[in-house]
Amino acid sequence: MAMSLRLLGEFELLTGDPPVRVAVPNGRAATLFKLVAVRRNRVVPLDSVIDALWADRPPDAAAQVISSLVSRLRRIIGRDLQRFDDGYRLDTSRWTVDLDEAVRLVQTSQRRLDAGEPALADAAARRAVRLLSLGLLAGSVTTDWLARARTEYDALVRQARQLAWTTADAVGDYDRARAFAEAAIADDSLDEVAYRALMTAHHRAGRPALALRTYMRLRNELSEQLGTSPDRATDQLHVGILRGLDPEPRQKAEPHASTVRPSRALVGRDDVLARSETVWQEAVEGAGRSLLIRGTPGSGRTAVLTEIVRFARSTGGEVLTGCCAPGTRRLPLHSLAHAFRSYYATAHPDVIRASVGDFGDVACWLVPDLAESVPAGTAHSRRASLRRTRVVEGVVQFVARIASQQPVLIALDDAGYADPLTLSALTAVRQRLADAPIALVATTDLAFRPDPFGPAAAMCLAPLDRTATALLAERSQLGHLADSIHALTAGHPRFVVEALRAARRGADLTAELPQSLVDAAIDRIEHAGPAVVDVLTKIAALGLRFTGAEAVRVGPEGTVTALRRAVDAGLLLADGELLAFESELLRAALCAATPTPLRPLLGFTADACVPALAGTAA
Repeated sequence: MAMSLRLLGEFELLTGDPPVRVAVPNGRAATLFKLVAVRRNRVVPLDSVIDALWADRPPDAAAQVISSLVSRLRRIIGRDLQRFDDGYRLDTSRWTVDLDEAVRLVQTSQRRLDAGEPALADAAARRAVRLLSLGLLAGSVTTDWLARARTEYDALVRQARQLAWTTADAVGDYDRARAFAEAAIADDSLDEVAYRALMTAHHRAGRPALALRTYMRLRNELSEQLGTSPDRATDQLHVGILRGLDPEPRQKAEPHASTVRPSRALVGRDDVLARSETVWQEAVEGAGRSLLIRGTPGSGRTAVLTEIVRFARSTGGEVLTGCCAPGTRRLPLHSLAHAFRSYYATAHPDVIRASVGDFGDVACWLVPDLAESVPAGTAHSRRASLRRTRVVEGVVQFVARIASQQPVLIALDDAGYADPLTLSALTAVRQRLADAPIALVATTDLAFRPDPFGPAAAMCLAPLDRTATALLAERSQLGHLADSIHALTAGHPRFVVEALRAARRGADLTAELPQSLVDAAIDRIEHAGPAVVDVLTKIAALGLRFTGAEAVRVGPEGTVTALRRAVDAGLLLADGELLAFESELLRAALCAATPTPLRPLLGFTADACVPALAGTAA
């Protein structure tokens, strides 16, 4: 189970989804845990552990006591706490660590700023500063090892704040730039770089008098504490402000046409990733956006959404994720409740109270565990039935208040199974928060279009082209089968992957279909319902292409309706005056899934189960 470690704020360990706090031992076991956590992925020498636990008076059996403490911790975190000849190491390579996230956000902010994407850089810097504002191991007694760790942490805070005021300046938010600079000065009254940022923010906001007053404040501080004067860069900025010049005008880099880094796991999906990055960037800049990703089962909808979520988080976004399923249609707001539960599980109580506002009853209805955190008097009706309009109002407020701090991505998988109240709430968010930094991205099948999305907001996942199939085949060291696999699967991602797996196991795809591939194809067809399975089984004997009249002649009653559903689901395609199976695999799998004694009754020939891949190389 995934572990999440919080070093910023109070020390906490969480696990699960939504995250649940794990009880950590007290005393020296907790100190040991904190020590190896701060120095994670590095070996902490045994002598350093002893110094941290006992300072100058360790017991004679210190090594044995430490071994016992490690055993206690391993009951909680398992073998990730590792023993080496010269010490111990906590391996967090599979964990989520908030301090590591802050470091990545700072790095991302700098890269995006250098790439001429100030809005994304600004979002990442703001989130980094928010995370770091909690302090490193807040509430822990300062010791030598923790003091050294906090020195590194302080340097990271300074770097994050400098990026934050730089990116705020780049997007024209001079009040926010001022706030970041003032926070830096409050921590270090001699931070001359922060004073220059504060002077610049005041001047660009039309407050030159305050900019000049800031210069005099710095001059007095330096004179009284160090007996020096401001450096040359500060003096030049001061003179420029006196003359009314724009201080240090920022040369904005030209943004790249697309900054998508194609994911090795998402071959052939560069177009949708580029579109989703544009949607997110426009949302970050303050224009609410939505995107519906439509595709057949197995087309990679969830993988694409996962990549979008990863990108939004890496650029400072607050992500609310939910997943719908057939069983959730009768559960009002089930997917959004999960999203809010995950968000509030790791949020500070002050953040929870600020986002809930006057809708504590709605918050507690969605997330019952919030009863202890919401303002007194607002949770009284959490067990009573709530009016639909109030629930929708509450969801809109929660999203709006979260978005006032960071850009928000609402990611909903399989939205076709969403309940009506969820769709109403998302529609209200899109319509009423159109100018807020919010992106709404959802996936669904081909036949469904939820209300919050208009025609221009939809994007369909096409089959992989021949080049993408060949790339996947090359990675599996089966490049010589690329043409055969593409002809068999028509580029359907799940089928391509399963065909490659079967081929690696030695299956001959030009002869009998392997059972795993048959199962994948039938599962795909069954998503359209039993009536479609029945009709397609009967008409599969007609071949890859057939006329509507032929299908009606051999099919049962209701064939026309079933054919329409098959077309809507992408199982059948219009080919001029004919209908055609999406791929030869679907046709051959329907034959292979039919019991042998029944095949002649349905008109299947002896070789009907063998894929017809004429013109391809085996």
